[in-house]
Amino acid sequence: MSPVQSQFSLSLELTRFAPVLAIPVQAGLSLLARKLRNSGSDIVVEEDLARLFGRCYIAPNMSGTFRTIVGRGTNTSSLIADLELFCGPGPTVSRALTEPAGNPYFAMIVQCSLLTAIHDTHGLAGFLTRALKTEQDGAPADQARTVLSAESIRATLVAIQEQTMEFDWRITLLSIAHKLGLDGLSDAAGETIPGTILEGLVVMLASVQRFPEERMLLIETTQGVCVLVAWAHHVLGLSVLVRRVVDGQMRTDVFGDEREQVIIEQVESWREYPVTLLLSDGSHLFKLQADPDDYIDSTYRVPARGSGARLLRRDVGRLCGSESEIQKEGMLLSAAIASKFWGKLRVVLDDHNEPPPVNSLSHSIPKSYLYEATRFLFDVEEISVEDIDVYCRCLKRSHLDTPHRDLYRKMKFMPRKMRTVLERTKDAQKSWARLVDTCSELSMRIFAFAHVTNLSQCDELGIIEGTQLRFRTRFKSWESINTLSVNPRECMGIMIQLMTGSTSDIASIKRTSLVSVGGWSVFMSSMTESDPSLVRRGAVSIIKGVPCRGGVYKHGVVDDELARIPPDVRLRTREGPKAEISPKCLDPVRLGKTYIGEKGDSFLISLRYVAEHSEGTKLSNVRRTGFCELNSALWTSQNTAKCAHTSSKQDTMVLPSRCYTVSGFNDFLRFSGRKDVFIYQTSGSKHTRWRALLSIASIIEPHGTNYYRQYHPVLLKTDETCLRCAVKEAMSHPMGGPRFLVL
Repeated sequence: MSPVQSQFSLSLELTRFAPVLAIPVQAGLSLLARKLRNSGSDIVVEEDLARLFGRCYIAPNMSGTFRTIVGRGTNTSSLIADLELFCGPGPTVSRALTEPAGNPYFAMIVQCSLLTAIHDTHGLAGFLTRALKTEQDGAPADQARTVLSAESIRATLVAIQEQTMEFDWRITLLSIAHKLGLDGLSDAAGETIPGTILEGLVVMLASVQRFPEERMLLIETTQGVCVLVAWAHHVLGLSVLVRRVVDGQMRTDVFGDEREQVIIEQVESWREYPVTLLLSDGSHLFKLQADPDDYIDSTYRVPARGSGARLLRRDVGRLCGSESEIQKEGMLLSAAIASKFWGKLRVVLDDHNEPPPVNSLSHSIPKSYLYEATRFLFDVEEISVEDIDVYCRCLKRSHLDTPHRDLYRKMKFMPRKMRTVLERTKDAQKSWARLVDTCSELSMRIFAFAHVTNLSQCDELGIIEGTQLRFRTRFKSWESINTLSVNPRECMGIMIQLMTGSTSDIASIKRTSLVSVGGWSVFMSSMTESDPSLVRRGAVSIIKGVPCRGGVYKHGVVDDELARIPPDVRLRTREGPKAEISPKCLDPVRLGKTYIGEKGDSFLISLRYVAEHSEGTKLSNVRRTGFCELNSALWTSQNTAKCAHTSSKQDTMVLPSRCYTVSGFNDFLRFSGRKDVFIYQTSGSKHTRWRALLSIASIIEPHGTNYYRQYHPVLLKTDETCLRCAVKEAMSHPMGGPRFLVL
């Protein structure tokens, strides 16, 4: 049978046994269409998908459970101005939940929710588009409809995925894998359905469900058994028989009490005709021919908490014997590798015109964050810092220049417990090398999660387990005698890669301060109204929800392109050595109205810092910016060290030599080798302090015949540091060039 004939047979099946449904037009259609469009969906796409999936009816048990869990209510979290994060059923799902049982929209929602939990929405949308095209090819001329683009279908699938995220399909898939005797650490639960099979099932499952005594479905596939069982049995209530060869013996598993209506046979290689619709006597009604390019990527996500332990067990658990032993030792090794490069991190510019000299500012954060991230990823309550230090000393003795080179050859330096575990394997050297590979990967995840400000709220965050981090390339070539550079968007880029499974270049998120994936939003710590001294550098927050404003849903927040245009206002030296100063705010800045616009699938943000001229004129100076630029401005700053004195607004001191206070704010100010300390008197005004950071971050330095942006050491005075100690710390900073102190 040729592909053309198989597609014709499918069209015939559609018209004869699964007639096109007449979807009733609802009252208030225009209002509904507007709500759907604002949520990212489309009323016409939903109608087309309801025609495709609505031929089936949902099993009563699944229908009740799904309605209860998904319909629990909505939750919103405020972000900035009137922008918020929305979580819960939106207009697409709410409409389906309010309809009576048997409604085609509800059937469509449940089935699409399952499919989007496993399949990449780009690939899934492509095959659903093809299925709709096949349907139209066999429809009468008076019922012909134009098939919409795959991208418009994908937008609706994403809306369904986000609005039904509270229903955890992973539980169903893992229970199926367990019954089939599949290892819970394998990829079986997350395997996708091949496109040809998926396209055929949209029609054939409805045919079997409508004529259970007359039809039977045979599926021969190399993958996707768990999701096929979930779809046919758990969602549609059909009886399923699974046949697999295990250790040379045929194994059968039955789902359901009645005679099997769907037979799934797992095979080792592709069949020419993987889907066959049978009559009750076993004769073939028709079959679909396989397409060699019908693979759909998997976006199966696992919970972030405990994902490190799972990855370690999957990669080296069986290889190294006892899972409990290797998990503990692997956790300690991962934390030790992370700790080793922790002290080598140096901040770098994220601009493409960065000058050749390497910036030597260190990226220093407490190691307690590293230990907290390790506990989170391995899902343990306690971790021994002393045991981690043992591994750190072993790594130091092994002269770890590159984790993937010298460490492999120096097993003699490893702790005794690790050596005992590895000696049980057939090839200890190979096992050690594989373990170092996995632990190096885990150390990068520890680094990223150590920069998440709200780890306790991220237990259910879904990440794609097999993601190869872009940071890995730089890490593998790193030598411990050198520094390891990180930019202000590094950790956000890693989190986005883990959530999407994409290894796209981090430059793709330039100017982006928030990204929403799978119903979760990761955003920069600078997206706050707090004082900059209270914000963690380079950190991110992760909250369940999708950016929403006035019923409009988007998947990103981006700095407005006009945000970087600076005002033409001069910065000047105000007071010099021997002048008396005190903590106060000389040039107050207020946060003006925040402008929020839209561009594509993102909200545009324009923050406006307004500074009145100190000369008393009515003219004002407006600096437009966004959260991504604020994140970069904060990147090279650090808080002053806590001192033993009492900090007070009444503190006064005489400026020592080479110290100056400055007045006003100027972007792209030129400094030519000055080694003075410049003090911004911004005490008590968080907005003025942010404005000072923007001004400092825009300083340019000469390099050859051109000028480049160059970061300089910036100290933010806190309430735990007195004025004199803050100035002294700025003067003693080891870096050359100008130094800045923001009071």
